[in-house]
Amino acid sequence: MEHLHFGCATHPGLVRQRNEDCYGMDEQRRLWLVADGLGGHDAGDIAAQIAVEQILDTVREGATLEEAIVSAHQAILDAIRSGVGRPEMGTTAVALKINEHNYEIAWVGDSRAYLWSDGQLIQISRDHTVVQELVDQGFLPRSRLKNHPYSNILNRTLGVTHDRPLDVEKISGALQGNEVFLLCSDGLTNELDDEVIREVLGGDGDEQEKVDQLVELALCSGGSDNITAILVNTRSSFNGRALPK
Repeated sequence: MEHLHFGCATHPGLVRQRNEDCYGMDEQRRLWLVADGLGGHDAGDIAAQIAVEQILDTVREGATLEEAIVSAHQAILDAIRSGVGRPEMGTTAVALKINEHNYEIAWVGDSRAYLWSDGQLIQISRDHTVVQELVDQGFLPRSRLKNHPYSNILNRTLGVTHDRPLDVEKISGALQGNEVFLLCSDGLTNELDDEVIREVLGGDGDEQEKVDQLVELALCSGGSDNITAILVNTRSSFNGRALPK
């Protein structure tokens, strides 16, 4: 199986005392994911770490992304019951899996997945926030999404929402051989507009250089939250180029 080119980076930002973001990957299974522990709840970093480890382990056992995220949700709740972390800890999660010439993306919360292809940047995921729901229902214009005072209030997370089944959103599609996927926490997208992300992805440099540039730009724009980004280029699976060691 050919390797894929990818880059990844995380940074605590310029305001937070600790980094509650976490990312993981399994190159052999072509799996990448980002989790953003809830900063308003203690032990968000623990919840994010549990989520990443559980999703990786569960997919390795043959589970789908949706099943793995549900399993991670349960693992966080089990940890809470056993006295690990805090009673209200939680996290977001977004995961990408490449299967031959198809892709799967599944997510909960407002960590995002983007597709870059033919010069176009498309947000694949839909934020699980109160404000996004108001936009979807026609009560708010889309232009209010980013600057609304309640834009970061989530209505779906792993952990925390233990009183009802977890609803994982997912999407899949066929690869054409020219796609690049960006997974990121909201620490990146709250600081950078789509136009800035588009310029970086369309510019020079390899995947790691572009990820590092995105993080640096988010820091220069304020760095008010933890910042995590993963960039996965599917083109190498079609042309046979291997990831440099």
